[in-house]
Amino acid sequence: RRRMTWTSVRHRKLDRWGQLKDQHVSVPASSGDLVSTVADKSRVLMQDVWGTTIDPTRYLLSFGRTQMQVDMWDKNAGAMRQSLMGEFGIPEGATLELTDYEDLIGSVLWIDKTEDRAITVSQLRHLHAYVLSNCSTDQVAFAWYNRENKRLSYDTMNLYDLAEWVIRPATQADRCSLVEMLAETKQAQLPNWFASHWWGESILRFLLCVEEHCRARSMNMHTTAYWVCAFANNQHELGAEICVDPTGTSFFRAMQNSVGVLCILDEEGIVFTRIWCSFEASVAVTKPRLLMDFVAAHKWAEWLKGGRKVDHTASVISDGLTPDQAKQERERLGQGLGMKVKHEKNFPMALIEAGLTIDIRRSSASMDIDRVRILNSIAGKERAELDQTPDRAHPNYERVNIGLHSLFALAGWRQAVDSRPDLLQSMSEAVRRDKDRRILSFSFQDCISFDDNRLVEVADAVHDKIQVLDLDLYLCRRVTDKGLERFATCLPADLRVLQLNLSFDRNITDEGFIAFATRLPQSLQKLMLRFANCNINKGVEALASHLPSELQVFHLALNSCKSFGDAEFRELATALPAKLRELNLNLQGSSIRYLRSVQVLAERESDELQDLRKFEFNFRRTPAQEHEHLLESWQPSDQATQLRLVRQASAELESDIVADWLQHRIMAPQSGQSEADVLFDTFKNFDKNGDGKITAVELEKVFRQLDTSMTSDQVATLFAKADQNRDGVIDYREFVEWLFE
Repeated sequence: RRRMTWTSVRHRKLDRWGQLKDQHVSVPASSGDLVSTVADKSRVLMQDVWGTTIDPTRYLLSFGRTQMQVDMWDKNAGAMRQSLMGEFGIPEGATLELTDYEDLIGSVLWIDKTEDRAITVSQLRHLHAYVLSNCSTDQVAFAWYNRENKRLSYDTMNLYDLAEWVIRPATQADRCSLVEMLAETKQAQLPNWFASHWWGESILRFLLCVEEHCRARSMNMHTTAYWVCAFANNQHELGAEICVDPTGTSFFRAMQNSVGVLCILDEEGIVFTRIWCSFEASVAVTKPRLLMDFVAAHKWAEWLKGGRKVDHTASVISDGLTPDQAKQERERLGQGLGMKVKHEKNFPMALIEAGLTIDIRRSSASMDIDRVRILNSIAGKERAELDQTPDRAHPNYERVNIGLHSLFALAGWRQAVDSRPDLLQSMSEAVRRDKDRRILSFSFQDCISFDDNRLVEVADAVHDKIQVLDLDLYLCRRVTDKGLERFATCLPADLRVLQLNLSFDRNITDEGFIAFATRLPQSLQKLMLRFANCNINKGVEALASHLPSELQVFHLALNSCKSFGDAEFRELATALPAKLRELNLNLQGSSIRYLRSVQVLAERESDELQDLRKFEFNFRRTPAQEHEHLLESWQPSDQATQLRLVRQASAELESDIVADWLQHRIMAPQSGQSEADVLFDTFKNFDKNGDGKITAVELEKVFRQLDTSMTSDQVATLFAKADQNRDGVIDYREFVEWLFE
């Protein structure tokens, strides 16, 4: 027999915890004794270098692209079948190659439901570590070949290649999914996010995208699981996953169990043309509780305070604010939204532009019957009608297209103002057509090119179904009264929340502010205005006379507006709506000077503003600063402190229905119940499965049963605040601290 030669190679490998380190790994350069075993047709058992018998179920013997699976072994004789050479047409003396799966797989943990087999980021890193261990220093595979019979390289290997050379061979003996081979507990594999992607995308880019998304949403790499069909499905029994109705597949059920859908975009945007990806996007767009995030592998650098540089390998477009951004937004109005825009402006503009022209009717599939059934499913056809020719004019297709166009338009708007203004009209049209959208948020902080024309394009995007409108024009000094007046005409009659920041724009005067104030919708429940250092004084009187009577949260920042004085302040203090729950006045550097002005507000607080539970003020650098003690002596009642949860829910979730329910649960205990009993019963109401922890899905189910208009983004924001240790669940301690922090 020819002696097997061995080569020691040095390469970079990801360890189980995701850290990069250098390792020495011994790999066969030539499997000579295996060649002799086959060529001589001997009955000699295959031996590894330590002289122990090799378990054929943990190895793959291959010749080029030809794979000799475990069923080529004569189990009775414990050797390779004598007809091996003839069956595969392998010439004598050929070099066979051996792939060892021992480092990848363990004992099988059977998970009955395919939709419950998601893969964590740390498990995904372990898989990549294994792939790298089978590559040379230049990251070329030792024994794996592509369809052109050339050795695969790590940076171009895709899921088709991974399934052929790793997933199917490694799970062949047990005939299970890869996740079941990697899983340690069933609970850890439940999906948090559903990954929508094209199999032709490289596995390296896939990993970079998932890691960046996990970081962007402040999720734990070891506990956050993504449902990926290649890893969740049993590749040996794919027929079991075939279903006439797409809504009956494990794909659909996994999405229903997830917080949202993560669409992983390839460089060419091919994912936009795949019918299964279109189906997944349609579910996310038409199901209001599902978030829809996009990510693309793309290198960019972020500079933090102190000059620290952070290198990113992918760009993320998030549906709403991420938990960190939401926290920054609560700490300082506009800061979180500004951070979101800062990150998303690095998203590849070519993909943004491609996203504006998505048409799911043009999507293709490997099997045309899949395309037909999915299109009919999106159209809402019954099971018996799914094989019929799709009606391309069905409105559901356009509804999905419009929803996707709107997502990309909002994500790319800030970037387009600077680099592609020719796209702004189409972006405005895309958002205006999205009648399913209820929230609009824009941030153009310190955008020197933003002027009245750009503001008109924003105004044109606002339709009558919008309930929350947030526009940040901080340091946009080219906007004038004319632009503000035009923006005011777009405000929907049923608007509930309005946030507007035009600070440090000296072109804004009383004329524009009055035109804006007189058009405020009377449906508003939350109004947050920041006009610091603008030329405003008498305009506040118009604002006072037009404040909505149902207003519950009112923030006004007129700091450094030196022409704002006592008469305007008294007018405002007298007009504050009686239902106010939260009031924030920043009048630093204004011209308020008299004691009587402050007394007017203090008297209203004591006698009329009975629902007021939070009051913040700033009279610094004004002559009236010495009278602030009149306001400082006012404190909410003890009951108001106990109702912190109720007020918090009202402010953060903007749902009086939920607030009233929580108030009843916390403040109206049954006879004989202690406070501890009430708290524990309330916790159990959320903890549906009784495992002592509240998941995001459980929290959302309770809130959405109470108020169907509540959005997933609102619930996700609240969940992130309560989940202090970021382990993906809320335990009882976190629940109590959240109530009474």
